[in-house]
Amino acid sequence: METRSLDSVGADVTLALPDWLTHPDPAPLTLSKEAKKLHVARFESVFPRVMDMIASGYDMTTAVAELPVEVDAGAFRRWVKKDPMRHEALKEAEELRSEVWADKMMKHATGAYEMEDVQRSKLVVDTYKWRIAADNRRKYGETKTVEFGGSISITGALAQAQARVIEDEVLDVSDVTPRLENDDED
Repeated sequence: METRSLDSVGADVTLALPDWLTHPDPAPLTLSKEAKKLHVARFESVFPRVMDMIASGYDMTTAVAELPVEVDAGAFRRWVKKDPMRHEALKEAEELRSEVWADKMMKHATGAYEMEDVQRSKLVVDTYKWRIAADNRRKYGETKTVEFGGSISITGALAQAQARVIEDEVLDVSDVTPRLENDDED
């Protein structure tokens, strides 16, 4: 493996790394069926507790870290999001958490915590506001309204549509020869 670097005067220098210093990427870790079942059983056993902790104000990573059993937070989050019922339970817990965080936000804003820096409190409040708006859009999310002006004339639109219909109904009769009633008797 070669690496390129620039020395102090800007010259291009190629350095060759020795073979003992390079190593291929390790193969991805695969779990056996029994290990996967154990992970799923562990996830199912801690799921209600984690949802309760989130509803009481924890974020998921902290809630999973404080469990008495070892659970991988990323794998747990993926497991929750795979099932619509569990994912809905997570959304509900996050909405409930937003109420707890709104209370904490008010304490920071009113200075209920002693010896707290004003800038730090502002940062904490702004962070809570952002997370609350993301978790509970219906109640705390920003609403945007789009206003537009102008008017549409219905009579004008109908006249234009009628003109298009009339244009399509015009027939080309240049190649049609008239038939006389006597032509049928021949």
